[in-house]
Amino acid sequence: MEILNFHQMSWQEGWKQFEKPCVKVDISSLVSKTDKMIEQADSREKVIELINICEEIIKIDPTNQKALIELYSFCFLVGYGYADNKEEKKEYFVKTIKYSEQYMYSNPEFKLLADKGDKVWEACRVLSVREMEAMSYWYMSVGLYWKECQGVGGKLINIKWPIRIKKVLVSMMEIDPTWLNGVPYYLWANYYANAPGIVGGDLKKAEEYYKKAIELGPNMLNYRRSRSYYVYTKKKDRESFKRDLEWVISQDPHKAGLSYPWNAFIQHDAKNGLANINNYFR
Repeated sequence: MEILNFHQMSWQEGWKQFEKPCVKVDISSLVSKTDKMIEQADSREKVIELINICEEIIKIDPTNQKALIELYSFCFLVGYGYADNKEEKKEYFVKTIKYSEQYMYSNPEFKLLADKGDKVWEACRVLSVREMEAMSYWYMSVGLYWKECQGVGGKLINIKWPIRIKKVLVSMMEIDPTWLNGVPYYLWANYYANAPGIVGGDLKKAEEYYKKAIELGPNMLNYRRSRSYYVYTKKKDRESFKRDLEWVISQDPHKAGLSYPWNAFIQHDAKNGLANINNYFR
């Protein structure tokens, strides 16, 4: 898989990936099926099955907003949480990118700029709260495509991408920093926790932003889970790491802030973190 380490990151824009269907087909049964599956999708196999059905819907109705939302969310879940090699991660991150771009394109002002040739990180300035989720998944998937699917050489030849995606994060903060239980603060917290100091990494700021996000979204499992891995491991704070992950596990995955497939994954990951706590604190 070494070829992945030295390629230019690129993809066909999401809004160009589908032609309008020639035949109208009733998709209500497929939509109903996805609704039921979402409440049960607690494994890689079930999430991929859910994605496959949503892709059937989108082939029939490329503008189906509900299916697009589920696709960019669950494709990212597979790439981030379930894929076990760079090739598969890249496949699902690119799918996430394209589906989120397709959703952004449903905004008329964004469409106008995109059709004129503006790139996502430029055209995102006209997006609204309605497109914030698509922006967040685009930001995360491009960032992890760069971070996890590139070697040192690949990161160097694609060094412009971290700068580009940061523009999307800045736009999200300008639209509404409190959106969806404080997701923009959470994304900034992750940025400060993981970025090298030379480009703005700051563990103290990360702690402040995680705290703000948790205040805005007290039932969001991912906030405490990320804080435990990205802050407390670096601070060698075993008790806080344990406290956050135990809290995550104790929540009802059907009632917490994210969708059930995401909550189920986060809780499973938290259990693994606790089971392997000595690997983080030697």
